[in-house]
Amino acid sequence: MRIAVFTALIALAVGGCVRYTPHPWAQEFEFEDQDVEFVAPAKLTGVRCERQVDAIDMLERGTFLRLTAEEYAALSRDPIELADDERPYLVRGVSWSEPPMFSIVAVDHERRVLYVTQYTHNWEMAWPGLHWKMRPRPVIVVLEQEIGDAMTRAVIGGDMVLGFWLRYREFWRERGTELPAIEFSCERETAGLPLQ
Repeated sequence: MRIAVFTALIALAVGGCVRYTPHPWAQEFEFEDQDVEFVAPAKLTGVRCERQVDAIDMLERGTFLRLTAEEYAALSRDPIELADDERPYLVRGVSWSEPPMFSIVAVDHERRVLYVTQYTHNWEMAWPGLHWKMRPRPVIVVLEQEIGDAMTRAVIGGDMVLGFWLRYREFWRERGTELPAIEFSCERETAGLPLQ
């Protein structure tokens, strides 16, 4: 009996670690807050559920795509009314969950780079055999300026992610904007759970 229990514990320790599988779109980047402007939540929207595959296919050729009026109308889940000087962009995004807890999009005007970060709270889950799999999750961003590149990453964690969300929420509250409670999901029945 002792040998069986010992063998099971060894197998669990060796093969039971939490696994993370990244997506090829994911990139590592850092920026200083003073070097970027955060894009207001009202200038971000998602892709219609039935057009997710189309959007992912469109982004296989590059990190972003400036949308025509017809593409914007066809892809946008909640179309944002565009001012004369605004342009809609379909941008690569990745997430560890569907939906992520929240997304932060920032633009470096000098370098003309857009940064997309989608955050997942893992509920401090780290049991043996758990597998978190990153997946593509494109976003549509409305900007006044032309961009030259876009970078995307996904962040997963517990209290760290919650702390980021609280600071981000306060940042926008100080500017008179409330964040949505949780992002829209095409998979409501699995919202916030690890992806298979």
